[in-house]
Amino acid sequence: MMAFVATGTPAHAQTGVPAVGECYQVTNQQTYDDYWAPSAAVPCAGPHSIQITKSSVLPADVNAVTFAQDHCEYAEVWTDAGVNQALEGIVARPLRLDAFYFVVREPGVTASYLCGIGAVEQRGSHDEVLVSMRGAVADLSAAAKARLQFCSKAVKGAPLAAKAITVPCTTTPRWQVTRWIMWDDLYAAYPGEGVLRARAARLCGSRAVASVPSAEAWPGGTHRSWCYVKHA
Repeated sequence: MMAFVATGTPAHAQTGVPAVGECYQVTNQQTYDDYWAPSAAVPCAGPHSIQITKSSVLPADVNAVTFAQDHCEYAEVWTDAGVNQALEGIVARPLRLDAFYFVVREPGVTASYLCGIGAVEQRGSHDEVLVSMRGAVADLSAAAKARLQFCSKAVKGAPLAAKAITVPCTTTPRWQVTRWIMWDDLYAAYPGEGVLRARAARLCGSRAVASVPSAEAWPGGTHRSWCYVKHA
């Protein structure tokens, strides 16, 4: 994959195509459109929602959207940006950054695809929305990283995993995600809920509780556990 460029003057893959390291103010709706909406780059130091991590020519005779999606898989985008990387199956201090893909097909511009990374917030049970961030991903300050942590509001009597991650980590009381367990790095097939719960308890630590994927969720790609620690 193309190396991620966070600072300096980005090198364009093709004239008119967003370059690796550039930042853009993309709306949440535009992330569902698949095709890149032409816009001017904005300074990464200021508000933006997407930073480009890969910019490459689109091969001929492929399904453009499917190809872009396959080549902008979240783990690869995170690796390019140097965040949320699993070490022996554990992602420590994860940041709520997600991967996005776009297809560039404009008159006079080489057909291309883009991978990007952006900060997200979960609203409701399933809906993720882009939120504005400041600073290139590789240069985020400690304060900026603190604002991008995963936290969930603690609701008395509700199952831990029932509430979406919707609140700032400064909100109290709260459940904070301290790490993820990437089960794909540890198991080739579903080992059983009991096995996952026992191992998650060890990997998450004594102060944490973990969400565990079910056998029904596993085939759909839910292979991750969240380690939650409660802060009063």
